[in-house]
Amino acid sequence: MASFDFSPEESMEAIPSITAVAFDRPAELPHLDQLKRQIVENSLRALESNRLQQHSFMAIAEYLKEANEIDYQTFLTLREMAPQNSKQYFSAKIFMYLQPDKLGYISSEALIRYIHKSMGIENLVFKLLAYSARNDDIGWITSDQLQLFIQKEFIHIIDPHNSMDVSFYEFYTCTAVAKFLFYLDQRNINKIPVRTLVHSDVMDELQTLAQLQTYQDEYLDTEFLSKIESNWFHFENVLNVYHSFLQLDLDQNGLLSLDEIAAFRGFSMHPLQLTEKAVRRIAEELIVFAPFELDYRGYVKLVIALDDLTNNVDDMSKTTNSVNSANEESGGGGGGSGGASRSPPRHMPGLRFFWQVVDYDRSGVLSPVKIKFFLDDVIPEMSRIGQYGEGETPIDHTVVGEIYDMIGYNGPIDMHDSSSGPSFDEIVGSRQGDVILLMLLDVNSFYRYENRENFMHQGGGHQDDGDNGNEPAASSSSASASSSTAQSPSGSTAGHTPRPTSSDEAKKKFDFATVKYDDEDEYEDDYEF
Repeated sequence: MASFDFSPEESMEAIPSITAVAFDRPAELPHLDQLKRQIVENSLRALESNRLQQHSFMAIAEYLKEANEIDYQTFLTLREMAPQNSKQYFSAKIFMYLQPDKLGYISSEALIRYIHKSMGIENLVFKLLAYSARNDDIGWITSDQLQLFIQKEFIHIIDPHNSMDVSFYEFYTCTAVAKFLFYLDQRNINKIPVRTLVHSDVMDELQTLAQLQTYQDEYLDTEFLSKIESNWFHFENVLNVYHSFLQLDLDQNGLLSLDEIAAFRGFSMHPLQLTEKAVRRIAEELIVFAPFELDYRGYVKLVIALDDLTNNVDDMSKTTNSVNSANEESGGGGGGSGGASRSPPRHMPGLRFFWQVVDYDRSGVLSPVKIKFFLDDVIPEMSRIGQYGEGETPIDHTVVGEIYDMIGYNGPIDMHDSSSGPSFDEIVGSRQGDVILLMLLDVNSFYRYENRENFMHQGGGHQDDGDNGNEPAASSSSASASSSTAQSPSGSTAGHTPRPTSSDEAKKKFDFATVKYDDEDEYEDDYEF
């Protein structure tokens, strides 16, 4: 059996190898408790060694202060100067990693940043391993352990003035850990590999906040606030999430009913108005046990998912541009790239969460029946706010066609078909997934889609929502009146053929407008609450 002894000064590669054997081949570890003790002891020794490295780092940084660039010979000189536990940062591989220029020089600042970040990761790994060794899953850290880790290692840094009440620690750490789990625990097993954790953007966001708080005196007040105000882990932001939950919890039972969830408006510049079906489907995805009400953990997950998705759709002008691009490339009939003008989605978890909400039958496709199911809640609300006049309600078949054009899906449209349609991968590939999923679930998102040309002409897609938070009501009548001269989704200008409606005249012009549906009850039967 291989020896698991390692010194704290050795390369980081030694640590994952121990945890990998411990997790993947437990049969090779008959003395698991002994290994745990060894990991904890070595982690503690490594932390002490890491503190010594900090002094070495400061000396190296001082040496490099006068030199903007160094060549390989100077790099080797620094290696000789460095103590034994820091020589690993001065290998030929690292020198090449820092991309020397044509003359063979690397940036001194880049070297300092690399060493500083590597030491931080090392320090973080050893700390997390000490927490991980408290259970059988060595190399993994559970949500409870991560909460304890954040409370013990970060709160005193993030809250240097002790403005956070001790009774709020549990809510703070719960809110913080929720973001780690949302992005890093895609299998919903309630634990994360240490290696994944330390190299994640979420951990980088937490550490960035800690660093900003530590060196706050070096920043101007306005500069400091601008850097932390969008950080999820900032105390004020966590407090806002917590207070929003309390405001929604009208009966103060610590849980949110469906009606209370429906009152949630989100935190983006565009307020939400989730439909009744959207609220129920979201609750079904988030609530595991009775009663059928949402707890704080589930609420935080909803906030993160919505934040992840709505950050991509604040500028609705991209919808018009990408739809026009798709139609132009395919000769006006959809298909093609479906959205080449947009960059890939920044985050998959938000898209995947709301795809699971929409994909209620787990068929894996966005079928016409599925689209109609959600539109049956959206369209009446759009009519209620005055978006559509008498006989102007859009035909479901047409809306399905527009959505399929956005995706670039060329399959036939059968309004009774629940088994065919674009897959999640096709929706993601279209770069329109965020827009499409939200317009099926949120009345305000569908409103912005219907009035996308107006939003674009009014200033790049952003609208001043005013103080009432009622986005559709702000300009519903004017939007409808001006839509006849605005650019259409197919790229035509004034005088274009209007979208078919439920009026008799429109039905005469478009054969597919005569599609008949079965009773609404049949569609309800396809989906069981």
